[in-house]
Amino acid sequence: MKHLVGKERVVGFGEIGLDLTEPEKDWHHQFQLVERLLPSVKQRHVLVVHCRGMPGDSSTAAFMLLLHRIKSVSRIQRMHLHCFTGDSYVVEKWLEAFPETYFGFTNMVEKFDRHQQEAVTRIHESRLLLETDAPYFPLPGNKWSSTNQIHRAARLVAEIRNVSVEAVLAATTEIGLRV
Repeated sequence: MKHLVGKERVVGFGEIGLDLTEPEKDWHHQFQLVERLLPSVKQRHVLVVHCRGMPGDSSTAAFMLLLHRIKSVSRIQRMHLHCFTGDSYVVEKWLEAFPETYFGFTNMVEKFDRHQQEAVTRIHESRLLLETDAPYFPLPGNKWSSTNQIHRAARLVAEIRNVSVEAVLAATTEIGLRV
């Protein structure tokens, strides 16, 4: 992996992070892996961060724990919080620590509570990304999702933000190309 990540054409690094849906006995292995991988992250990379809390929560504790563990990364490192499920507090703290953080949203926003929805509305449009996380989060009646289902994530985010789907798609396309 160190050989591959050293290639100039490699622009992303990840996804790495913390998944508390895994058995608790394995959590320390996740932290060890993060600590071993972080030194390989270069400024040209977008660090793709995976963070999941325990089933039934919004992942706030998991995001804050992970944030504390990755403070060794450069403050200006670009980060993509993949499949973001946090609240406004998490958004604020990650942007304080890493101002170049981008927040990716999937169809999961359909199940967001009011605190998570508030986070979706408070994130500046220049920090929004859309994801399908294919093959996960399929549309009803489908076994898997695919990248052509991005419109649904855009529609759900647009509804929460009270803007048009076209505006969300235009902004997130521009951001995706830039990042």
